[in-house]
Amino acid sequence: MSEGLSDIRLRRLDLSGRLVCLSPLHVGSGQVETITRQRDGEEERSEIGLFAMADGGVPWLPPTALKGLMRRLDRGGDKVMTDSLFGQIKEDDSGRMGALLFRGGRMLKAGQAIGKGSRKGKEGQSSVRTRTAIDAGRGISERNKLFSREVVGEGAEFEFRLRLECRASASAFEARVARTLEILGHFSRAGEACLGADTKLGFGRLALKDDRVTLTPWTTEPTGALVEGKGTVRSLTTPAGAVTPDFSLTLRCDFPFLIADSHHERDKDKKEPHLIPLRQGTKAVISASSVLGVLRSRAVWLAELAKMRGAPVAEGVMLELFGSEKRKGRLSLRLSEDAHGAPDRVTSVKIDRFTGAPIEQGLFEIEAETATFRLEFRLAEVSDAARDFLRVLVEDVRANGLDIGHATTRGYGWFRVQEGVK
Repeated sequence: MSEGLSDIRLRRLDLSGRLVCLSPLHVGSGQVETITRQRDGEEERSEIGLFAMADGGVPWLPPTALKGLMRRLDRGGDKVMTDSLFGQIKEDDSGRMGALLFRGGRMLKAGQAIGKGSRKGKEGQSSVRTRTAIDAGRGISERNKLFSREVVGEGAEFEFRLRLECRASASAFEARVARTLEILGHFSRAGEACLGADTKLGFGRLALKDDRVTLTPWTTEPTGALVEGKGTVRSLTTPAGAVTPDFSLTLRCDFPFLIADSHHERDKDKKEPHLIPLRQGTKAVISASSVLGVLRSRAVWLAELAKMRGAPVAEGVMLELFGSEKRKGRLSLRLSEDAHGAPDRVTSVKIDRFTGAPIEQGLFEIEAETATFRLEFRLAEVSDAARDFLRVLVEDVRANGLDIGHATTRGYGWFRVQEGVK
């Protein structure tokens, strides 16, 4: 027997760590639950898309979802290596099992709650995030068309376990280990590991805690049995060429802004305001979906303006950037909030929609605050026309800012670009 063949044996390496949510995460189970609540004296029913759960009702990351994510992050360009790690789709009996074996990850630590939508019986585990459907043509909210998802908040931690196991020589096995660690490098905080719903809005960003993974080798006994060894900690290396934003802006609102928490029910005895911000922990949330809706509306206006000037935007550009119900847009946003001012309460009066006059004893109170946030625009592969139009949109935002959230016609939520800050 040649030396090369004698070196081929069953080899095994376990990799483990903790995945940390850098933004809210929804991995759906495919199930929905109908809830009923009282709102303005009326019974309101809505459906919630449920998070995947393990036994005992604990949020859980399915192994198929983790495998799909890691395969997408494998950018090594070597199809033979990719197939050896993840397997081949069974086609005409030619499929084979991959060397990477995935296990589902249970939630080990809850994240920050988002708003007042914690699910009954699951406080501290998940929240309900309600969004408004967006009209595909105009980019504005559709009336009375809401949908809700169960999400875990930023800071949640999940167990992460996978096993590399195959019959191979030492050199071939080490090559597989090296590729696996290279893929895991995308789980560093500077990486691009995103899972679940609304990833183009910055949801579902994951990182391995402390950018580290534990490697536990197994040794082969003379009898052929595998014996578990001692684990060692390995720091991750962010892959070269990590994705950077195509454009970025820092926007500041010197006057109060408000994206309202739709689950807030006012306690009169505590003299709570009628409207409060959607909060994660103690800070108000600036919703990426709200920003995307405003950007789409602005883009439609710019396209109409270009058409009036005799230089129409190329056909298909809007669909390419923002997508539709049947097609995912190629533009992704990422928001990072830099600063918040102290909450401020503002008293307003209800207006009769027919006469435009104030309603007697129709006062209501709003809690709002100032904020500064960084907005990053990221593009997947798009046409030159789409990239050029996005550049026009970004320059318009740079010049005119964005109006975001509640009551922008009354001066709320006027965000303007901070010059000299990227």
